[in-house]
Amino acid sequence: MLFLKLFGYILPIIISIFVIYILVGIYRYNKNYINLDSHNFDKNKIFILVPLYNEKLENFKLQINLYKKYNILYILNGSLEPYKSILEENNIRYIYIDEKNKKKAVWTGLDYIKKFNPEYILLLDSDTIITDKDIIEGLNYIEKFNISALSFNILYYGNNIYNDLISLINQTFIYINKGFTGNNRCHFLYGQCILGKFGDIYDAYKLISEKYINKKLGDDRLLASILINNNKKIFYLDNNYIITEGINSFNELIKKFTRYMRSLIIISIIDIKERYIFKKSIFYYLYLFISFLPLVLYIYNFYTILGFILSSKHLSIYIVKGLFYKILYINIVSDIRFLYNLIFYKNWISHLFNYPHIFVHLLYILFKYFVISFYMISIYAIYIKYIHKKSPILLYMLFSFIYPFILFYSLFTFFKDDWLTR
Repeated sequence: MLFLKLFGYILPIIISIFVIYILVGIYRYNKNYINLDSHNFDKNKIFILVPLYNEKLENFKLQINLYKKYNILYILNGSLEPYKSILEENNIRYIYIDEKNKKKAVWTGLDYIKKFNPEYILLLDSDTIITDKDIIEGLNYIEKFNISALSFNILYYGNNIYNDLISLINQTFIYINKGFTGNNRCHFLYGQCILGKFGDIYDAYKLISEKYINKKLGDDRLLASILINNNKKIFYLDNNYIITEGINSFNELIKKFTRYMRSLIIISIIDIKERYIFKKSIFYYLYLFISFLPLVLYIYNFYTILGFILSSKHLSIYIVKGLFYKILYINIVSDIRFLYNLIFYKNWISHLFNYPHIFVHLLYILFKYFVISFYMISIYAIYIKYIHKKSPILLYMLFSFIYPFILFYSLFTFFKDDWLTR
């Protein structure tokens, strides 16, 4: 009982600290931003590796035209024609494997490329493009700050509410992270495009191939964890962009967030198991805390849902007075009092099927979640207003509404780590 009561008081304190942490991080990021003078790099020092599965032909042809002047290797991962014929026409290297597993595709490519002894590697999704200018600026950053791997800001094909939502959420967490860890460190890599030192990325993927090759999701986050654990720096360039396939429907949005949450769950388990998590900053812990907070709240309140199913004592008080009392004070005193009544109330069996008042407590649980969502919405809104001079509140309300359902579905289906979503 004492633990539950303490949890009820500590939770809002932790959330408040997180809010302050984020606002200060935003300020620090904008104060400390660095611009670099760039210089050209020899294209022979870099190799581009593209795993390909069932890509749209127009995306594939565009990518070939842009990068055929580079050393480039395609891994045809379960997809052969018409890609094979087009690659042969353009005299571009390729390897065919029938695995349909991105980690295996990347490792196959890295192992092949090793004989060319490149200094840098660009891991690129088959639906993604990046300009020569952004590649060069990324290489300059790697050289100046001794970065092992970095990602770029993301633009999506198509201007719609779904792409705006994902872009803003991605950028917000990255900017906050950079605000606290400095201009040459980060804790995230985005798998659409990763640029880095070949040796460091090869060594990390060698470990992945030995221990985690059959985990199909989360290769970018696992790569980041391994590099951080080996005291390597990773980074995110927010003023340099890649362009990738966008989202055009609500169904695709749900798919993307589900894959993201499954990946986060899988990598969190690996981080804890391998002790990678101890090398990460306090921001990462707070990020995980907020990500899984709805789940914590629902589990924390489960015993009270069960209690309302089993008892109807003081029903009118809960409906008329208790709901507003809880909404105003957001504490667990009434929950503890209810649990006490449940244990010592002798006639609860006669009211076993008296269900209407369950709705009241479900409202309370939802309210607790939306209080947390309101914190996050406010933070995002302040950030967007401060940086981009606009405040898309409705986007974040949409995200806050769907997030708990995605989280629960991902939690119970995280073992379905399937790459085949196209």
